[in-house]
Amino acid sequence: MSLADKNKYSEVSDVVLNSLKVFRGFKQEFKDYKKTKKLSFSRINRLERDLFDLKNATHSLFRVDGAKEKEIEETDIFDLIVSSIFHEMLHLKEYIYIIEKYEPRYLVLENKIGEKKELEPAKRDFLRHSRSTVGEAKLGMPLKLQGINELVDDALPHLIRIIKLHSFDNRLVRALFVYGEYLEALFPDGGIKKLYS
Repeated sequence: MSLADKNKYSEVSDVVLNSLKVFRGFKQEFKDYKKTKKLSFSRINRLERDLFDLKNATHSLFRVDGAKEKEIEETDIFDLIVSSIFHEMLHLKEYIYIIEKYEPRYLVLENKIGEKKELEPAKRDFLRHSRSTVGEAKLGMPLKLQGINELVDDALPHLIRIIKLHSFDNRLVRALFVYGEYLEALFPDGGIKKLYS
């Protein structure tokens, strides 16, 4: 086996493990949100940074530029889904920031400005715009979160097919065993045993 082939197998293994880590992290955030109706900007920000690295890795490993006649493969679909998740996560992060950081400051200003009977047009417009921005974030955040969850669900079967395509890669097989809890969390209907069979 050539050094280039060994490096590619190593990269595939890294992409698979990082995908499992990111998807599991997102699923945990989604589960927590369903209980608390809150998301943490710092945790989503960390997840988004991991997704950025994963997106770049899938682009580097799977994407072939200028191949219009190329047959669509699992890796192409997976790369596109990972990119979609990343970009949707940016929107989600913005909504969380507005609710966590912007809304409390806006409410203080609204209370202070709202005490005056006559408002200047610029201040009135600012309050209207701020209410609209916060309202959009509050409505959009759960929808965006649900959309990302659906994309992660879409990615999982493609990830399994990529794993199966590389089932001869000893490094990947060992890594999946070591990180079996990721598979158990994402595939509760059999996890690693189902995959190994």
